[in-house]
Amino acid sequence: MRLSEFAASSNSEAAVAPRVLEVLKPVLVAFGAGEDPEGWLAWGEEPDSRWTFLAPTPAGLVTVYVRVNVPGEGPRASAKVGRWSRLQVGELGIETTPGGHRVVSFQLEGQFLRGGDADADARRVRPAGVRRDGRAALAVAPGVTRGRRIDAVLFDLDGVLVDTEPWWDEVRIAFAAEHGRAWGPDDQRAVMGANSPGWARIMRERLDLRDMDEDAIQSAIVDGVLACYRDREPPRVPGAPEALRRIAAARPVAIASSSHPAVIRAAVDALGLRDVLGAVVSSDEVEHGKPDPDVYLLAAGRLGVAPARCLVVEDSLNGVRAGRAAGMTVVLVPSASVPPVAAALELADLVVERLADLDPDAIPA
Repeated sequence: MRLSEFAASSNSEAAVAPRVLEVLKPVLVAFGAGEDPEGWLAWGEEPDSRWTFLAPTPAGLVTVYVRVNVPGEGPRASAKVGRWSRLQVGELGIETTPGGHRVVSFQLEGQFLRGGDADADARRVRPAGVRRDGRAALAVAPGVTRGRRIDAVLFDLDGVLVDTEPWWDEVRIAFAAEHGRAWGPDDQRAVMGANSPGWARIMRERLDLRDMDEDAIQSAIVDGVLACYRDREPPRVPGAPEALRRIAAARPVAIASSSHPAVIRAAVDALGLRDVLGAVVSSDEVEHGKPDPDVYLLAAGRLGVAPARCLVVEDSLNGVRAGRAAGMTVVLVPSASVPPVAAALELADLVVERLADLDPDAIPA
C-alpha cells in the first residue's frame, strides 16, 4: 500500500489517516523513503492509537512507529532502519485485508512486533549505518519527538579529527622491522583504543621483545609519531575541525583520546583547536584505557557534565564500547583509513558518514 492509497481509503481505520500522515510522511522523507513510498501498514487492536509503517529504502527497511492519541500532545513518531544484510527470510509476515496489507508479525534486532502494537512508542529512532547511496539519514522532521538532551560532546582524536592511524601503523611497522619482526593488520587492531602502557605491553608480547622494557617501546613509538607531526602536514579529517568548532559554539567540548599526552598536544596545536576545548584527556591519565570507560568519565568530570548528558564521537569498536560503558550516547563516524568492524556499527547509538553531518540537537531519543 502506498501512502496516497491509505490517505484515499474509506475503511474505518482511515478515519485517523490525516493525523497519522501528519507525522509519518516527514519521517519517511527524512529516512530516504520518498514522498509516497510503497510499504506495509500495520495497526493493532486500537487503530486510533498506534500504527506502524514499514518502507523499503536504499539503507534498509525503515520502520516508523506512530502514536496518534498521546495525552497532552499531538501525534508522535519514531523510526529505525534495519539494514538489508540483517533481515532474514521469515521475519516478516503479511496478511491481506480489505484495506491493504497488515503486518501480522515482524522481528528485527531482537524485538518482536505484532500488529503494530507492543509498546511501539518506546522504541528509539536509530538509523543503522551509512546508507548505500553514501549519505546518512539524520534529519529530525517536524512532528517527530526531539532527541535526548546533550550538554557536552566528547571527541576521540585519531580517526575522528585527524587521520593519523596510518602514521601509527607506519611507525610500528618500522619499529618491528628494526627488531627483525613483522607488524600486520591484526596487530594494529589489537592496540586500537589502548592507552600508552597498554599498547606498549601488547607490542612487547606480540613482537616477543622480552629483552626490551615497555617504557622503551612506548618512547620509540611516541617519538616516531611526534616526528611525523613535526615534519608533515597533519592529516585532518575533512571538515572535522570546523565541525568541532561549530559544536563548541553551543556546548562544552573535550578530547578524550587513547594517545600519549604529547601526541594529543601536537595534534591539538596542529589543528588550532586549543582555544575551544574545555578539557583534553589522555587514557594515560587513568588506570584503564578503552574499552573501559575511565577516560570518558574523567573528561565528563572535568567539564562538570553528567555522563548521561554527554555525547561521544568515536570511530572504533573499543571507543564505542568505552562510551557505552560510561553511560553516554555514542555516535560512530567511520574512519576512511581504518573502517570500523561490524560490531561497532551495531553497538553505536547512531552512525553518521561525516562529522560535518552531526547535529547534537537532533540525536534521537
